[in-house]
Amino acid sequence: MAQQNNTSKKIDKVRKRKRDTITMLLVIMVGLLVIFGGYYMMDSESNGDPQSNGPSPLEEDDSMSFEFSLMSSGKHSVDVHPGESFTVVYRIYRNDIDSDFVIYAVQNEIEYDSSVFELIEDSISCGYTYSIHDYDGGVSRIFMNAYAVTPAGFDYKQGAEFGSFTLRVKEDAPAGKYDITSNEYGMAAQGGYSLYSSTVRDLTVEIVEE
Repeated sequence: MAQQNNTSKKIDKVRKRKRDTITMLLVIMVGLLVIFGGYYMMDSESNGDPQSNGPSPLEEDDSMSFEFSLMSSGKHSVDVHPGESFTVVYRIYRNDIDSDFVIYAVQNEIEYDSSVFELIEDSISCGYTYSIHDYDGGVSRIFMNAYAVTPAGFDYKQGAEFGSFTLRVKEDAPAGKYDITSNEYGMAAQGGYSLYSSTVRDLTVEIVEE
């Protein structure tokens, strides 16, 4: 009888863990739908063209403004040679005042020319969610997003590193200037029904021949 009771307790614990896991997944899913449920109106016939996808218009909240910044070695412009590698660092700044802030939901799609640069495998560092998308015409984007699963959001330090990744210049890359850019970026206000105003500072990479 004691053994049967122990077995029943183990089964109950397993069931409770499953219920807790399912509950947490539902909370996350609901949070994503509420925060960014109206943000994207995806075109089902985009045929892999990133330009055909975009956010639906949302009300702008001008109570705060933000800058999405891409840098390498602390600069917005760097010179590199074919075969060299460099790291792209993505930071977010509140630019109406110098202050830390709370994130409810934020997204950015960082685009680079994959015919010129190749992503170093396993070089992506991001404490939040990210994914890699390749499109026709030598366009690649790294999506870096964060969604709070509670109404309180989460604290973010002004100018802290949100994410980074390393690119290598292909050996046959032609000399010239190439921009690594922020796209479809946005910082949602609490509730997810408006976006704070925002600007970008992109990274320009100049490939210099030997």
